Amino acid sequence: MAPGPYPELTVSSGNQSVTQSGAVSVAGQTTIVAGTGTITLTNSGNDFGGQIVAAGSAIALTDANALLVGVLNGDLGVVSLSAGGMISQIGIVEAGTLNLNGGDDVILSNTANRIGLLNSATITGDFTLANSLALNIYSLTADNVSLHVASGVTVGATHSITADQVTMNTGLLTVNGQVDGAVNILDGASLGGTGTVGNTTIASGGTLAPGNSIGTLHVDGDLVFAAGSSFDVEVDPLSSASDLVAVTGNVTINGGTVAHIGGAGDFLRTTRIILTTGGELTGAFAEVESIYAFLTPRLIYDYDADMVALELGRNDIDFVSSAATRNQTATAQAIDSIGIFAANPLYDAIALLPDDDALIQASFDALSGEIGATLQGALIEDSRFIRDAMGQRLRTSPTGPSDDYVPLMGYAPSTEPMLPSPEPAGPTVWAYGFSSSGTAGGDGNAAARDHDIGGLLVGTDGLLGDWRVGLLAGYSRSGFEVEDRSSSGSSDSYHLGLYGGTAWGALALRTGLAYTLADLSTQRLVAIPWLDDSLSAAYGAQTLQAFGELAYAIETDGARLEPFVNLAHVNLTTDGYTEEGGPAALTVAGSSTGITFATLGARAELAFELGSIDATLLGMLGWRHAFGDLTPTVTQAFAAGDAFTIAGAPIASDSVVIEAGLDLALNDTATVALSYLGQISSETENHGAKATLAVSF
Repeated sequence: MAPGPYPELTVSSGNQSVTQSGAVSVAGQTTIVAGTGTITLTNSGNDFGGQIVAAGSAIALTDANALLVGVLNGDLGVVSLSAGGMISQIGIVEAGTLNLNGGDDVILSNTANRIGLLNSATITGDFTLANSLALNIYSLTADNVSLHVASGVTVGATHSITADQVTMNTGLLTVNGQVDGAVNILDGASLGGTGTVGNTTIASGGTLAPGNSIGTLHVDGDLVFAAGSSFDVEVDPLSSASDLVAVTGNVTINGGTVAHIGGAGDFLRTTRIILTTGGELTGAFAEVESIYAFLTPRLIYDYDADMVALELGRNDIDFVSSAATRNQTATAQAIDSIGIFAANPLYDAIALLPDDDALIQASFDALSGEIGATLQGALIEDSRFIRDAMGQRLRTSPTGPSDDYVPLMGYAPSTEPMLPSPEPAGPTVWAYGFSSSGTAGGDGNAAARDHDIGGLLVGTDGLLGDWRVGLLAGYSRSGFEVEDRSSSGSSDSYHLGLYGGTAWGALALRTGLAYTLADLSTQRLVAIPWLDDSLSAAYGAQTLQAFGELAYAIETDGARLEPFVNLAHVNLTTDGYTEEGGPAALTVAGSSTGITFATLGARAELAFELGSIDATLLGMLGWRHAFGDLTPTVTQAFAAGDAFTIAGAPIASDSVVIEAGLDLALNDTATVALSYLGQISSETENHGAKATLAVSF
């Protein structure tokens, strides 16, 4: 190797050879000039900085060894062979350019790969390339070219292959430039691109797929489809464009050939020409198949005009045949009712779906507008916080002089019997804050719902004879998400309530009535093939609820156990609305839903002193059962077609309700309470917290 920044390794000694069994590494703009000898590299990792020029010699790599050119200086270099040079048994050739000029047969075999491009190659004999990852051909001239390239060979728009015959044994031959010579596409290989090729034969198992996406491939000569070959055609969904093969000579289509139709198209209104010939058209495709579930392709042969055209039409398979759930079935029937002659983008989007049941079912789910029904169940569930606020006030305040129920708060454990505390004559003002989040599981039809809520209620109450009566008002905000349906929503709710309670000894009666006005908004994304809508809606809802509770207090020193039964009825009315955002928008009818809840449980309280503060530990455990139509539904319609009914995530029929908290008497007139709230079932799970401040005058 010559010293200096640009060393050289020269072999020019007749039949002598240089054999390097270790790795050869030369930095800089290295040139290796070989005479009539051979450079044999038998180890891996042979690095050369710039280029290799082999003139009348051979570069041989044995086993799975590497020839890396230009790697040391960060760029892929050049490998040049001329005047009989040959590279054989390549392990890895990594070079920006491979120049093959003159010489005999050139074989790149074994696991040859990572050749950036083939440039200015003129070969006296044949050129064979096997097992390469990828190859871009700039210029190649040879007697015969045989390509075995799994990842494909590309002839660029300004580049060419000149040969008597080019055979693609495996992989895709993409011709965007020119192949001057016959082309054979064998079993497992494909021909594509938008360039020009010579006489072409698609053998059994071979595929002709013109274009790079949509495009025209030119055949300057004859085209023959052998029995068992394939013709892949792609069409444009937004225009009348399609793949085309333009042939100057004759086209022969032998029996058994399949024309495979892919992509999507304006199937009702456009016929596309997919094959033309300047010579004679003979034969026909024996079978035509497509990727579509609801369309059937038809080929039109015009032997006078020497052309083949494609037409896609609706088959007799109903959309509902691919549906698997109640909601999917309802949605499919509604869309199918639009009809094929409506030129409706929603109908067309379903008709163009591929024959994939999972994709079709997901498309129906996305179009169903399920969140409108699911949100109803969430609003009904939210109503419990208003009932709880009213009930808590009545539980923690005496109802009148005859009430033997005495809140434990403000009393430390004592051996003396607990006596009623004097009640301030004026009203009590209170505030109740709450927050909760949870999940309602899906039922195999509707998807699961995530839900969170937070709010603040304020109220005032006082004694009216033997009754304690009060009023409340407040605001809450809820968020909803149905992730599997790409849908979400929110609610701004305004509450008013009236409550009252009394007692007969240890038996207490508590009751209340509340009204909620909600401003709702929903968003959902419909993203299916050929349709992408972002839909939104804003509408109102009203909730009217009433509850009643009977409880019996069992007193001990410093503790109380209170079994209870609570019955509540909730009626939700939603306004009708129309979504905005695209052809998948729904017009939803107003609805009314009523659910009754019965809760059976017990509360326990234990009084103790926390420093100088009187405190009470409290807990509640109950079973809640829901009655009525627990699966909320909405009836709706697209801009065209029949109305249909969709079901949302169901309300749990049976739940365990839990509460645990601490009440603190700050002084004789002010109390604060902090509690955990839980509601758990096999279908739902909600966890939250509440805080209450009450001041009496």
